Amino acid sequence: MARFIGQLQTELNQAAVEANPAVKRMVLKEIIQSYVLSYIYNHPEYKKLNFYGGTCARVIYGLNRMSEDLDLDNSAGLDLSDFAQDLTTHFQGRLGIDQAEVKKQGLARGDIYRFTLKLPILEQLGLSNLEQEKIHIKVEISQHQQSFQSQVTPVVRHNNSFVIQHFNQASLLSGKILACLERRFVKGQTGVEVKGRDFYDLIWYMEQKIMPYHLKLEKDGQQSYTVQSAFKKLEQRLDKIKRRDLAIDLTNLFVNQDFIKNWLDNYQFFFKQYLQYYLE
Repeated sequence: MARFIGQLQTELNQAAVEANPAVKRMVLKEIIQSYVLSYIYNHPEYKKLNFYGGTCARVIYGLNRMSEDLDLDNSAGLDLSDFAQDLTTHFQGRLGIDQAEVKKQGLARGDIYRFTLKLPILEQLGLSNLEQEKIHIKVEISQHQQSFQSQVTPVVRHNNSFVIQHFNQASLLSGKILACLERRFVKGQTGVEVKGRDFYDLIWYMEQKIMPYHLKLEKDGQQSYTVQSAFKKLEQRLDKIKRRDLAIDLTNLFVNQDFIKNWLDNYQFFFKQYLQYYLE
């Protein structure tokens, strides 16, 4: 355990020396995510899961914001009955965290299994005054038959190496478009009903001129979209969103706070600058 904690402390110090405590915890989550991904994608069966979502975009394509959860697709229909125990055993045995535990929730949102890895290491890393306070890493595994295109990419990250099977950028963008148009998310007592990260990621993809995977837009939403109809609706939706709505979710996902403040001041300009490419 001491060796693992030492590795985490070294990387944490290098990545976020001046970050506030909430941001440091996000950095720590990202480091631990790499250990979870290494376990999954070096496992003979679990490696068949397809990686997607914001953390996939960050790990594979260099999305320049931090991401909290791991999203995996189980279109292969793998038996996940032992997944929680297997992941617990790995962190207890291989990494020496005796009090590591993984809790499984039933089918969240109808077709998604949620596993939460809990590690009581915050006090040892100087991120809490409570000895038993735990960092939580969520792994959500979808059982829904999604439309996507996949590929395989080798990754070396935070002292771990693995080969990941994942959604390509076109499929990730289509999923993000559907999230922006159809996801309703309430942030605590704020009354905000959008996830700022969804719109940040959308504009990040648009900047790179990634075209969405049309079949996912047609089949996976609550209604069918073309590329043009989706972006016209996005324009209408973004016009109603205020800076504060995005800031509440985005602030702690960046080490560089000046960057995200400046981005928030200009997000409408960025969106409109890239929009025409998708309406042609």
